[in-house]
Amino acid sequence: MLDSKAVLASCCARRCRRRACRGLPSEITQSGVGGRTPKVTCDSFMKGAPPLGALRPTRGNVMAKNKDFKRLVRARMVEHDERYTAAHAALTARVGLKITEAPGDREAEARRLLVEFEDARAADPKADAADLLDRALAVLGPVMSAEAVTAETVRLARLILQARWDQEAMIRLLAHYLTMSLPAEEEFWARWHYGDTLAMLARDSEAVEVQLDLLHWTREHLPNSFLPEVWHDSTMYGPWSRTERTEEWLGHYRTIAATSEATAGNRPFRFEMHFTAANAFRALERDHEREVALALLRDILAEDPNWDERPWAEHRLELGGLFDAQRAGDVPRLRELAERHVGWSRDAGWLASEGGSEPITYSNLGFLFLGVGSDEALLAAAEYFERGIAAGDLGGYGYLWYASAVWAMGHDRPRVIELLREARQRLSAAETMQVFRGCRQFADVYDDAEFVAVISSP
Repeated sequence: MLDSKAVLASCCARRCRRRACRGLPSEITQSGVGGRTPKVTCDSFMKGAPPLGALRPTRGNVMAKNKDFKRLVRARMVEHDERYTAAHAALTARVGLKITEAPGDREAEARRLLVEFEDARAADPKADAADLLDRALAVLGPVMSAEAVTAETVRLARLILQARWDQEAMIRLLAHYLTMSLPAEEEFWARWHYGDTLAMLARDSEAVEVQLDLLHWTREHLPNSFLPEVWHDSTMYGPWSRTERTEEWLGHYRTIAATSEATAGNRPFRFEMHFTAANAFRALERDHEREVALALLRDILAEDPNWDERPWAEHRLELGGLFDAQRAGDVPRLRELAERHVGWSRDAGWLASEGGSEPITYSNLGFLFLGVGSDEALLAAAEYFERGIAAGDLGGYGYLWYASAVWAMGHDRPRVIELLREARQRLSAAETMQVFRGCRQFADVYDDAEFVAVISSP
C-alpha cells in the first residue's frame, strides 16, 4: 500500500514548489492544472445520493476480500500485460465497484491516481489525463459520502477537485465536512478554505461574510496568534475590494496587527497579511500607510536571521518596485526590474526547479506589462510571453494572457485562436472561460461565437 502521508506530501510539495518558483506574489500567479470537462460530478457524493453503505465492507470481511481482489489484479496484469492502473480499472468496471475495499484502500487508490495525473501533466502539460481524476473521485465516492468523513479524505478530495478546477464541488465538500463535530484547529482549516474557495469563485458577498464569521469564531475558540492566518490572504481580500468594503477590511487588519501575538509559527501569515495590506494601500495611493506596512514587513524579516523563508520574503518585499513601475506606466523601469527579478530567480536556482518555473516566470512578467496597456507595454508583454514559450511551456494562463495581448495589439484572430487552443489543452473549459472573461482586452468579444467554440471544445 502507498504511504498516504508521503503521497499527499508529494502532491502538496509540487504545488508549493511551483508557486514559490514562479517568483511573483500570489495575486498574479497561475493556478493549478485542470483537465478536460469532467464526466463525473461530485453531486452524488454531496447530496441526494442513494445510500452507498452496501459498497463498504463489514469489519469481518475486509482483509480476505481485499487480498482476493489484489490477487485478481496481479493475475490480470500478467495475463494481459497491463499496468496495475489498467488492470484495476478493468476489474473494477466488471464487478461494478462491489469489491468491498476498506476506506483506507480507496484513499490509497485515489492518491495513486492523483499522483499519476500529476506525473502525466508534469511530463506533458497538454496530456489528456482528466480520466485519472474522474476515476479517483469515483473510487473515493463512498468514503466521501460517509457521515463521518476523515480529515485525510477531505484533503485528498480537495486536491483532486483543485486539479479538476471544480470549485463548486469543493464548496459542497467543505460544507458537508463542516456539519461534523471537528477539533477547533480542523474546523479552522475547513472554514478558511471554504471562504477562500468562495473568493476564487467571486461569490464576493458570501466570501466576506464567511471570513468575518471565521474572524469572530477564531477569537472565541483559538489563541489570538491564529488571527493573522485568518486575514493574510490576497485572494480573500479581493471580495472586500470588489464590494467596496476595503476600509472595513483595513480596520480589521489594523486591529489584528495591533493585538495578535507574534510567534514563529505565524510569522509567514503575519508577513503575508502586511504584504496584502501594503498592496491595498498602494492601490489606494496612500503612500504613508503603505510605508508603515512595509516597515512592519522589515521588522518581521529582522526577527530571525535564520528564518527558512527569509530569502524569498526579502525578494518578495523588493518586488513592490515592479508594481510601482506598473502603476506609473514606466515601461523602461518595469523592464529593468523584471530583468533583475529573472536574474535573482536564476541565481536562487528557482528557474531550473521542478514545475516549469522559468516559462511561468516569464508568463507572470508578461502579465505585468499587459496590465500597463500601452503599445510599448504590449510589445514588451509579447516579448516575455515568447521567452516563456522558448523556455518550455507557458501554462494555460500564460497562453490566455498572450492571446489577450495579441488581440489588443491588432485583433489577429487566427493567432488568438491558436493561443486559446493552447490554453484550452491545459485548462478545463470552465477555468479557460473564467480567465478569458477576466481579461479586459477581450471585453468586446466575450460572447464571440468562434472564441467561445474554441474554449468549449472537448
